[in-house]
Amino acid sequence: MCNSKQPLISIIVCVYNTEKYIAKCLKSICAQTYANIEIILLNDGSTDKTAMIINEWQEKDERIVLVQQENKGLAVARNVGLDISRGEYIGFVDADDYIEKKTCFRYCMMQFYKVIACYPCVRTGLWMRMENFSLKI
Repeated sequence: MCNSKQPLISIIVCVYNTEKYIAKCLKSICAQTYANIEIILLNDGSTDKTAMIINEWQEKDERIVLVQQENKGLAVARNVGLDISRGEYIGFVDADDYIEKKTCFRYCMMQFYKVIACYPCVRTGLWMRMENFSLKI
């Protein structure tokens, strides 16, 4: 159950033929300890089983929103995600990445305490800086 006083975080994932990775990505996002998130998936014209896998996850988690579009590229897909997002904060996760369970919680705490820091996004065992989170204007 989400506390409505907690800020909503929109997580945008653009997908194109990512059937090998999308389940792991969604598992990591849905498992966040901070629950007040919306998960926006932009299917940019996938021709594999990506949409089917997302539909299965969508049945399990009502926070998942799937948008289907013809292949227009990553920039257009991200902009569509931004247009429909409702979150106070926005994060982008690549479909072949996964994030730690406390990524969203840590980010909210960072904002609350006005701490400037980067938290990891895990990608096949490597650490990456999470610079993609930003305040929605």
